[in-house]
Amino acid sequence: MIGVLVEGNPDNDYDIVAYNRWASQHEHSVAKSLLCAGTTMPGVVVGEDQRALDHLCSREDVDTRRIGCCGLLSGGLRTLFLAGLDDRIAAAYCVGMMTRGGTSA
Repeated sequence: MIGVLVEGNPDNDYDIVAYNRWASQHEHSVAKSLLCAGTTMPGVVVGEDQRALDHLCSREDVDTRRIGCCGLLSGGLRTLFLAGLDDRIAAAYCVGMMTRGGTSA
């Protein structure tokens, strides 16, 4: 499996390197469009996570007083956002968060 997610690999269903290059060139347009619509990308992400939480809480086999959230890397950031903005999260554990590897720029 090593080397599978490389640009131009014919075995990739999704070319991750090419997608990341495209996304990095268009993030500002997405951010501006969302801002014009009255939201932000973190707002969209938290909204999606809250809809998933709505579904979880609607299940009869879930104790809604004991819901926890855990995340790694970008999931860690999502965990902090969701736990900070939604009282239904009783416990949260952020394993790690996104970083720029020691740079501040």
